[in-house]
Amino acid sequence: MNGALEFIALANIALLASFVAAWLIERLIRHTRFRHAYRLRLNLAIAALIAASLPIVLAPVTHALSSQLQLNATDLLVSHYLKGNIGVTALQLTDALDAKDRFLENLVGATSTLSFGLLIAFGLAALIRTAYILFNLLRVRRLIAGGRVIRRTRRVDIITSDRITIPFSTRGLLRYAIVLPESLLKDRRSTAIVLGHEAQHIRQHDVDWEIVLSLVSPLFILNPAFLFLCDRIRRFREYSCDAALIENNRVDAKEYCLLLLRVASNATKAAKGRRGHTLSTSVPFFGRETFARRAGNTALRQRVMAMTTTTPALRGPLRFLNAVPAIALAALMTVAVLVLSKPADWSHDRIMLSTVANLERLDRINGFGVRPLR
Repeated sequence: MNGALEFIALANIALLASFVAAWLIERLIRHTRFRHAYRLRLNLAIAALIAASLPIVLAPVTHALSSQLQLNATDLLVSHYLKGNIGVTALQLTDALDAKDRFLENLVGATSTLSFGLLIAFGLAALIRTAYILFNLLRVRRLIAGGRVIRRTRRVDIITSDRITIPFSTRGLLRYAIVLPESLLKDRRSTAIVLGHEAQHIRQHDVDWEIVLSLVSPLFILNPAFLFLCDRIRRFREYSCDAALIENNRVDAKEYCLLLLRVASNATKAAKGRRGHTLSTSVPFFGRETFARRAGNTALRQRVMAMTTTTPALRGPLRFLNAVPAIALAALMTVAVLVLSKPADWSHDRIMLSTVANLERLDRINGFGVRPLR
């Protein structure tokens, strides 16, 4: 149990670090011509989430790699201290080097009121989030079972339902599903545009990533970096999906924007009489049904504005550039994990530091060097 809690804590710490690194990389991107390359920024946000697993994934080989590559920061700091380049005591340096281990030990062991409160809050929040996901999974299953299949392809079922106001796409174990409101079928052109949009989500694997985000969300439920990255992933995938449809001449931008506004208006009217049925494990046409609120109106306006500023998609060999920031982030986080890992064996310098620290402890206990009380 303690081992699992320690892994969860490490993943949350790594996510905070990867979020900061991704934010810095994105700040650089925003000063280039790729500012509106939403596919590139989407890949970066996804990479930041994946980077949270690096301390766990690399754990079996971390010590061996850091010793072979001589990348360990602990040995470097101890070496500089013994050379007199760091102006702290041996006890202060030892405490700093052991701070992470002590923090995890106190947190996982609930040795203080604060750590115990954090564990209780995390457990309750994770339990509520898990129950919410299971509830929505049951809802989407009943919704699909109660719908009417109007077309079936090799991988996708197209279903209509009178219980929803916003089209969305989701998936089961083997097949994807695009669920459309019954009212939408009255307009064949709108139906074609919506189907194209949801099919693009499936091609971009947005549905798969949404399922992954939902499944891991209980582990990061109290982490603000996770919430921020999820928001950016959901926003940028809509922008990139819209851009893909318009760039491929599947739909006119003006017609597309008018459809967004029309469906949003219809959903807002329907939401006044009943709760929406958009689910947390789905990829709806407009994100989630929050656009009826103030924040949603802002999101819809930003989405319409994004259609006029999106950078044309990179094609051919240049498509590799979409992954460059994500690869850079992954490399940076991998090096950080190796550098900050605890050495497997005690080096000569660490033994010297421990000896000096023990002498300082004895000196403190015996009172040597302390002015006598008067």
